[in-house]
Amino acid sequence: MTAIGVKTAYADQVNIDVAIGRVAEGLAVNIQRGARVAVLAMQSDFERMSDYLIDETITALTMLQGGRGFTTINRAQFEQLMGGLQIDTTGIVGDATIQAAGRVLNVRYIITGTFEPLAGFFRFRAQLIDVQTLAVRGIHTANIQNDSLVAYLTGGRPAPVAGPVSPPAQARAANVQQLNIDAAVHSVAERLSVNIESGTSIAVLAIQAASVRVSDYLIAETIRALIDLQGERGFTTLTADQAERLLRGRLYFSRLEPVSAATVRMAGRVMEVRYIATGTFEPVSNFFRFRLQLLDAGTGTVLHTHTADVQNDSLVAYLTGSTPARPAARTASPASPASPALRTTEVGYFTIGQRWGTWFLNGLIPGVGSFVIMNDRFGGWFR
Repeated sequence: MTAIGVKTAYADQVNIDVAIGRVAEGLAVNIQRGARVAVLAMQSDFERMSDYLIDETITALTMLQGGRGFTTINRAQFEQLMGGLQIDTTGIVGDATIQAAGRVLNVRYIITGTFEPLAGFFRFRAQLIDVQTLAVRGIHTANIQNDSLVAYLTGGRPAPVAGPVSPPAQARAANVQQLNIDAAVHSVAERLSVNIESGTSIAVLAIQAASVRVSDYLIAETIRALIDLQGERGFTTLTADQAERLLRGRLYFSRLEPVSAATVRMAGRVMEVRYIATGTFEPVSNFFRFRLQLLDAGTGTVLHTHTADVQNDSLVAYLTGSTPARPAARTASPASPASPALRTTEVGYFTIGQRWGTWFLNGLIPGVGSFVIMNDRFGGWFR
C-alpha cells in the first residue's frame, strides 16, 4: 500500500466530534467528484468506540458530500450490501479485504482508521484508500481529549483538567450543546429542510429507537417541524396518517430497525414523494443523539445527515422509561400521555432475545413478531 499524502497531527486536543469532523473534512478534499466512498473499519480496543467512530465519520462525510460531489455509503446500505462478507470493523483490515469490500460495495474509495491511547489523550487517524490501486490518497489525524464522552465510549475515566484553559480551547473542549428533545427535533428538521427542493414532497418513514414510544414521538414531532417549515421552503410533507394509508398492506418494514435502500425506493414509489427521511435515536454517555437523514426516494441514496444531542430530562425519561440525568428545566411545552404528538402504544426497551424472536416470527408469518413481542402495530401492518 502506497501513501501519497500525509497530514500532520493537530497539536491541540479537541473533543471527539470536532476531531471526527476535522479528519473527515481533510479526507473529503481527496475524494474525486462522482465517486462513492465507504467507511469500512476503525481499529480500536473498544467496540463501542469503533461503532461511534464509524457512524460519526459517515455522518460527517454525508454532510460534506453535497459540496464535494461524492456519495457516502450509509451504515444500513453497508450492512445490506456486505451480506455474508464478514469483516471485523474493530480490527486491522488487509488489502485483500479492502478490494473485496470495494467490489461488493461498488465504491472507489475505502476509509479505515485507528484509535489509540497516548499520554493522557487519544489519537484518531483515518486514511482514504483507492480500492483499485490500494494507494493511500490521504491520512489525517486529530488528538482527542479524554473527556466524559470518550470515557463512556472506552469504559474508562475522564482525565482531570490540568492548568488554565484558554477560551478558544474551552469552546472546542465543550461537548456539543444538549437541547431538549423538541428543540433538537426542530433544529435538525430546519437544517434538513434547506436541502429539500421547492415543489417536491417528503415523507418521514422511520426513526430507529429502542422503543415504539420514542419512535412515534420523534416521527410525529419531525413531521410537525417539517410542516411548520414547508410554507417557507415550498415543499409538502406527508402526515403520518397519509403515509400509513398509502403504505398499509403494500410495504413490509419495521420502524425499530434500519431501513434498506430498497425499502426507501419502494416507499417513494408508493407514496409518490421525492424524499424520504429516516433517523436514529441512541444513548451516548448521559445524553442521547438524534440523527436524521434525507434520502433520495428514487435511488435510496443518503443526500444529507444532521444530528443534535438531546438532554436526558424528564420528558426523555418518560419516553424511554429511564431516569432523568438531572432535573432540568425545559423551554418547550411538556408532553403528557395525552399529547397528540405521542401515540398511546406502551412499549419499553427490548432485549436481544426479544429482537431475534420478533425477526423469527416475522419470517414465519409477516407481522406476528411486531404485533406480539414489540406491540408495534404500525410496523406490524407493514410486515
